[in-house]
Amino acid sequence: MKIYQAITDADIVPKFYNRTKRKLNIMISYAYRERNISKLVKDYRSKINSLALDSGAFSVFTGRKKINLKVYGVFLRKFGDLFDLCFTLDDRFDDAAHNYENQLELEEVLEGKSWKPIPVVHDFDDPFQEFQMYVNHGHEYIALGSMGERQKIGDDVLERIRMEYPDIKIHMFGTLNLEMLHKHRPESADSSGWAQKAGMGSIYYWRPSENKSYSYDVGAVDSNTSKKNLVKDSPFYDEIKAFWMDKLHLTPEDVVSKSEAKYLCNLYFFTQLEEYLNSQDSETKSEKKD
Repeated sequence: MKIYQAITDADIVPKFYNRTKRKLNIMISYAYRERNISKLVKDYRSKINSLALDSGAFSVFTGRKKINLKVYGVFLRKFGDLFDLCFTLDDRFDDAAHNYENQLELEEVLEGKSWKPIPVVHDFDDPFQEFQMYVNHGHEYIALGSMGERQKIGDDVLERIRMEYPDIKIHMFGTLNLEMLHKHRPESADSSGWAQKAGMGSIYYWRPSENKSYSYDVGAVDSNTSKKNLVKDSPFYDEIKAFWMDKLHLTPEDVVSKSEAKYLCNLYFFTQLEEYLNSQDSETKSEKKD
């Protein structure tokens, strides 16, 4: 399983790699391509494990961006080979037929390529039927996306997909729930939670001795604030401080005062989560062989 970190600023990649020597899986949105794409595919590519291109459909659906399908198709034709995964322009979360038409048009533009953009399922009324349609269309990698205002695809649908199409690779958009990842084992998922969490002054911490995640508010090192769940009040605070210094070369003061330090903490957390999930997969496969 790969967990892709959705970024809007490519420069976080070398900052993380230079401190940790860990290569992230990175997802960049076409909507944020300016000043980012060139750095990711050229300058920083050796510091990245897998690189994915999202179309920016969420930004279109929420009205923050406008993306032209033909221009996106030309971009994919020219530069899509530089990415490990490229996703379709599914810019109407409430109109599966429209997204299918977009998919067909992009495939026509990309005729002759050895790959197709990954389609994204959004049909709330019958997501299994939409998934099946793309399987019948020859897709071996399919993403499951938002249902607009009606949230996510249900467990029953995911279980049916896994039962009937065990060899089809699945990407889960915007659903980085540990229980879901454990249960359904998608090929990949993505998260912007590392940045959102840090922006609220909070960090994640993965405790290897428990294989358990914790979330803390950072607060201020010397503050007597009444804010709950402060990291300095954690029973593992000494352990956490040692982790910051050993793995990230950060002091508590750095984590409190610098947004970038919180970003680094949360990015590292997701690499640990990915490692844990993949280790569980390996153990399961070994048990099946025995």
